[in-house]
Amino acid sequence: MWGVLESFYDSVPRPGSRVEDHGELVLFVQAGDGHPYYARPRFPGGRPALPDVLEVRARQRELGVPEAFEWVHETTPDRHRPRGPERPERPVRPERDEMPRITSGATILRA
Repeated sequence: MWGVLESFYDSVPRPGSRVEDHGELVLFVQAGDGHPYYARPRFPGGRPALPDVLEVRARQRELGVPEAFEWVHETTPDRHRPRGPERPERPVRPERDEMPRITSGATILRA
């Protein structure tokens, strides 16, 4: 399953972006209008080092886009993964007690 997700995260932004290589990271730069994309470890098997992360963050600031990284903990070593209050972790599959609570007036749609 993780390989399928990694392939998805790597392939979806490619048609609408310019791809920049920064060491073991790939930065997808939005081509035209739309939501800015992210940087991620090279697929398959990227092993980013701290200089790669710092280089991408500098490039994102230069472009005026959010310092956004897509990083799957289960498949990529996270020694140099950007983190901190300004870059919270968002798990692919949150734990049951972390799921958002349904408030009154909300409608649940089922397929």
